[in-house]
This record gives sequence, C-alpha cells and structure tokens, in this order.
Amino acid sequence: MGGMRLAACALALGIAACSPWSGGAAYHCENDAQCTGGPGAGRCELLTGLCSFTDLDCVSGQRYGSSSGSLSGVCVGDEPPLDAALDGTIDTPDGYIADARQCFGTPVNVCLTVLPTGPRNLTGTINTDSGCDQTQLQAGGPELCIVRGETITIGAVRATGARPLVIVATSTITISGALDVSSGRAGTAGAGANAAVCVAAGNGENDAGGGAGGGGGGFAAVGGSAGKADTNDSAGGDGDSNGGAGGSALLSTFVRGGCKGGKGGNGSGANAGGQGSNGGGAVYLIAGTSITIAATGSINAGGGGGNSSDNGSGGGGGGSGGMIGLDAPALVISGAITANGGGGGGGGGNTRGGDGGDATTGAAYNQRAAAGTGGTQVPAQNTPGGRGGALADPTGENAPASVGGGGGGGGSVGVIWTHGTVTGTLISPAATPK
Repeated sequence: MGGMRLAACALALGIAACSPWSGGAAYHCENDAQCTGGPGAGRCELLTGLCSFTDLDCVSGQRYGSSSGSLSGVCVGDEPPLDAALDGTIDTPDGYIADARQCFGTPVNVCLTVLPTGPRNLTGTINTDSGCDQTQLQAGGPELCIVRGETITIGAVRATGARPLVIVATSTITISGALDVSSGRAGTAGAGANAAVCVAAGNGENDAGGGAGGGGGGFAAVGGSAGKADTNDSAGGDGDSNGGAGGSALLSTFVRGGCKGGKGGNGSGANAGGQGSNGGGAVYLIAGTSITIAATGSINAGGGGGNSSDNGSGGGGGGSGGMIGLDAPALVISGAITANGGGGGGGGGNTRGGDGGDATTGAAYNQRAAAGTGGTQVPAQNTPGGRGGALADPTGENAPASVGGGGGGGGSVGVIWTHGTVTGTLISPAATPK
C-alpha cells in the first residue's frame, strides 16, 4: 500500500509535498543532492520527503535533520504511525489509504529506500560488494548489503563479498534450495566472513622438531586450542613449540560473520605450516509475514576446515561458524539451518597431514566437523587436529600434544538468531530468540 500511496502522491503533487509530516516550516527534498549542511552524509527519505543525515546512534543509521518539522532529530524508522498523525488516512486521487511502513525487522531494523512490488526470484551468485539494492550502516558493525522484494523465492544462492547479506521481503520469503554463505577450506569466503571485531586465534610456534598447530576461530563459543609440538625436544634441545590459543567467544549485537583460524607453525626446513581457514559468513532474513524453509531448502553459514602441511609443520585452525538471522511472525523450518565450526588441520609428518573437514550441514546438521589426520611418520608421532563445534559441543575441540607436528584447533559454532514463532528443529547451534 505504501508504494501505491507514493505513486499517487508523485502524480498529484510531487512527492515532497505529499509528506504526511509536513510540519509547518519543514524543508522538503526531492533528491539526495538537496540534503546538505548536516552532521553526516545527507539522504532524501522517500516516504516523508525530508532530509536525514548519517547517525550511527540510530538503528537505521539515519536521523532527520533540524529542518524536518515535527520529525527534527527523530531517527528514521521511529516516525509516528500515520494514524497518529492524520487519523489513519490520506486522500489520494485513486482513493488508496496510506501505509507508512518502510522499516522492517527486530532487533535488526532495515529501512527500505524503495518499497518493492511484485515477486522476486533469487538464484545464482550474489556479490555483496556490488550486487546490493541498497546498503545500510550498522552502529559498531559492518555495512549491510540489502536485497529486497515483496515476495521472495530463493533457490540455490551463493553469497560472497565483504558485506553481510540481508534479504528483506515485505510479505513472504520461501527457500527451496541451498542459501550458502559458508566458507570452505578451499574457495571464496562467505559474505561478511572474518569480521573486523574478531579476537584473532593464535598462530602456532615454529620449530624444526615439529611446528605447533594454529588455534581455532571463536564466535559464539571459544575456538579449540592447538596442539603443542616437539614434546621430545628433538631439534637440538630447543624446547617445545606451543600451539596457538583458540579465538575468544565474542557475542555480537549486530550482523557479522565468523572468525578465522590461526596458522600452523613451520617445521623442518622452514616448511610453511598449514593455513587457518575462514570463518563462516552472515545472512539475515526479514519478512513481513512468514519465512518458510522447505525440506529441499537450507541455510549454511559454516566455517572452513584448517589446512595441513608436511615436514613436521603444524596444522591450521578451523574457522568458526558465522551468523544466520530469521525474523518474521512465522518461521517454518523443514530444511537445515547451520552455522557450525570447521575442523582443525592435522599435524604434518614425512607426508602431508589431513585437512580439517568443513563445517557440517544438511543431514549431518548437528555433527562435529572431522579433524584432519596426522601425517605419517615412523614411528608415528604427529597428531590430528581438533573437531569443529556443533550443536551438542559448541566449542572447538582442542588438539592433543605431539612429538612431531601439532594439529590445529577446531572452530567454534557461530550464531543463529530468531524473532517470531519457530516450527522446526534442524537448527545448529541452538537458536537464540531475540
């Protein structure tokens, strides 16, 4: 209804003159270029025809300027409802009743610059660096990439890029395929992965007698500590090499991805230790009526498995799970939604150790990712990495100590937020109602 009201206003009077909060001496704008002189970047708000300016104290990231009449100083998205301002109706040439709703979501509130109309189908790849319908700042967090529609159907979608992905439907969202913002051991990280606020996992120490493993990435829980290596001091009495500590748990008040695992220490001949893997990405879904995840559908924000190496090098830490948010009055979940951690890489020997498994999803939604195996040596002296966190065991698993190359720690679980009535159980880790 809001889109029809705006179209009618534009035809009859020009959109600025149709503002329901005209407020006497309020200055009305028609484009962003007219909004200058404020404390931040100016924007002409489509619904009100008034200027707002960047203010990260507002959930929407925007606050109305001092020339906005009764809305001066009010955060965009906190406007009074139309029925409070004008008894619920605005006369327009085609007789529509105005609908003022432009902002959606709790606790994450997204204010749409254009109210969408009609259905939209999402498939293929979304790059959040460039493929956004609009962007929105978060207080203390990364900028969001917003994709919008009235009703949205999601097939197989892979999202990458620096910004977290937010999908907003004014009506319904239906997921029939795999919505993937995960980070695998190989390939591109998921959208919004490796958040700037992450407490970094520790790298393993270098040691010619056996490099130590890298710690697992932490997010909703602590990442696994890596294995200590060269415990027999085989390289000239140089002492043990210490494994990297797991990344700390750091719960978030905004949308962001998971955290990367630490690098394994170098072994003999300065052979490079295994690389830590990326944390899972972030995707947040908001719908005015319902979100339905069919049995054929899924959402995966898992972390990647840590890499291994050879010549006594340490294995890399697994990445933590990322973030998934679901916000609608009704949340019907028949497919799996997962933000599990990746497994740590195995310590290297004369041969390369095994890589850690990527975070589990689908039918194995509540299982821990596999730890990478230790490389072969005679006698065997290299240890596996730690398993990744999942539903029953949210922390990353610690890797054991080793005579040779040490294993990497497992990544912890990420975060799943829900707002609305949930039907369904295929959720790992356990959801946090918001």
